Amino acid sequence: MSLMGRPKGAPLRAPLARAATVTAVLAAVACGWQLRFGRAHLGAFVNYDAAGITYNAEAILRGELPYRDVAEMKPPGPFVIAAAVLATAGRSLHALAVAANLWMIAAGLVLFDLARRLYGAGPALLALALFSVYTPNLDKIDFNYETWLALPYVASAYFAWRAAKTGAPWHFAASGACATAAGLMRHQGVFGLAVPLAMALCAAPRGRRAAWVIAGAITGGGPLLVWYAAHGATGELVRGLVLSEWGWRYVGDIPFAEKIARTREGLGGALQYLGIPLVLAASSAMGGLLVPHQVGRRALFVVVWLAASFAGTAVGFRFYQSYYMQLAAPLILAAAHPAGPIGALFAGSWVTLRRRAIWALAALTLAAAAPVARADYKTAIRQQHARRRPRDGTPARIGRAIRRATRPGDPIFCWGRHAWAVYWYSARHSPSPIYKATGVLTTPNTDSLRRPSRPIRFLPSPQADAFLRTMRETPPAWLVLDGSPWRTWPAFRQLVRDGYQRDARLSRPGIDVYRRTSLPARR
Repeated sequence: MSLMGRPKGAPLRAPLARAATVTAVLAAVACGWQLRFGRAHLGAFVNYDAAGITYNAEAILRGELPYRDVAEMKPPGPFVIAAAVLATAGRSLHALAVAANLWMIAAGLVLFDLARRLYGAGPALLALALFSVYTPNLDKIDFNYETWLALPYVASAYFAWRAAKTGAPWHFAASGACATAAGLMRHQGVFGLAVPLAMALCAAPRGRRAAWVIAGAITGGGPLLVWYAAHGATGELVRGLVLSEWGWRYVGDIPFAEKIARTREGLGGALQYLGIPLVLAASSAMGGLLVPHQVGRRALFVVVWLAASFAGTAVGFRFYQSYYMQLAAPLILAAAHPAGPIGALFAGSWVTLRRRAIWALAALTLAAAAPVARADYKTAIRQQHARRRPRDGTPARIGRAIRRATRPGDPIFCWGRHAWAVYWYSARHSPSPIYKATGVLTTPNTDSLRRPSRPIRFLPSPQADAFLRTMRETPPAWLVLDGSPWRTWPAFRQLVRDGYQRDARLSRPGIDVYRRTSLPARR
C-alpha cells in the first residue's frame, strides 16, 4: 500500500486509462472526419430533396414563412438551421455541408457518452467507431432531413437514460424537448418520445415523471410556435406541420398487404446498410439469452429505443437508404452491449463469459461478420468515389443559364425532384406558394428501397386550380419540367403549348426546359 492508502500504481493507471480513451476517441472522430471531409466534394446537392431545404431557407431570409408563403409538407427545423447558416456564411452549399457534417460528428460524440454511461468506455469506443464509419454511407455526406435528425434524436435518448438514473425532472424534460426537436427535423423523430416515457413509467412517481416529459416536449416546440404566432400564422403552422393533406397522403398511399412485404424488405435493408451493427446486435441479443445476468434496465432501454426507431424508419414503408439514419444509433448501441462476445471484449469482461456456448457464439459472430464487412467496405469505397465530384451537373448548368437570361425577381417553375436544384442555381423562385409538384399537384411517389413507383399522375384539387391561376397571371420566365407527369394535366400542357418554347440546348433526356416566348432568346 502507498502512503495515501491506495494500491501502488493506481494513481498512475487512471490517468493512463483516461489518456488512452481520449486518444481512441480522437482517432474515431478523425476517421469520421476523413470519411466526411477527406476527398468529398461538398459544394453540390447529393439528394435533390435537400433543394427544398435551401428553397425554404431563402424564403425565410426574404421574410416569408414556410406553410404560409411556401406550400410545404416537410418539418421546418432544417429550414431554420439552413437559413441561419446562409445568413452567417453567405449563399454557399459548401457551408451547409460543413455545418451538417459537424452536426453528425457531434451526434457521434453524444452517442459515445451515452454508451459510456451504459456500458463503460470500451464499448462506447466501439459505438463511436461504428457510428463514424457507417453514417457517411447513410447520409451520403449531405445536408438532408435525416442528417439534421441525428443530433437531437440521440440527445433525447441520452437525457432519457440520465433521467432513468437520476430521476431529475429536468432530465425528463430535456429528453422530451429533444424528441420534439428531432420531430421538427424529420417528423418520424417524435417516435423518440417513447424512450423517456418508458423510463418515466419504470419507477414512481410515474405520473409526475411522464408529465415532465410531456412538458419538455411542449416546450421544445415553443420557440417555433411563438415565431408563427407573432406573424399571425399559427393556423398555417398547425395545418402544414400536423394536418398536411399531402403529407398524410404520402404516408397512407400503400396497400396493407404491400406494407407487410415492404417491412421484410426494410429488415433486409438494415443488413445492407448497417451490416456489422446488425450482426453484432444479434450477437448481443443471443448473448443476453446465454448470460441473463448481463440483461437489466439498460437492455430494456436499448430495446425500447430500437423498436421505436424501426417504427419511425418504417413510416411510409419506403425504406430509402438515408431513412436508416434513425435506426443507426440504437442499433449501434445494441451492437456494443457487453452481453455479446464482441461488446464483452471491449468492456474487458470477456473472462466472465468463458462458457462453451459463448465461445461458439463468438465464432458464429466472426463467421457472419466477415462477408458482411467485405460488402460494407465495398459500399463505403463506392460512396467515397461517388462523392469526389459533383452529382448535380445538369440542374447546375440549367440554373446558371437561366440566371444569366433573367433578372432578379423573374419567376421560374421547376416540376419534378431532379429539377428542384435549379431554384438554387438560378437564384429564382416560383410565382406560386407551390414550388414543387410531386405529391402536391400529383399523386405521391410509391417507390421504395427495391420497388419502383406506380405511375405518378396529376391530381385535381382546389390547390391545383389556384396554382394554374397564378401561372396565368404571373407567368414564369422559364419552366424546367422533369419527367412526364406534367403531361397528365391537360390544362398545364395547354399553358406550356400556348406560351413557351422548348430550349433544345438546355434540355436533357428526361428534363425539358421551356422559355417563355415573350422573352428574348437566351444569351
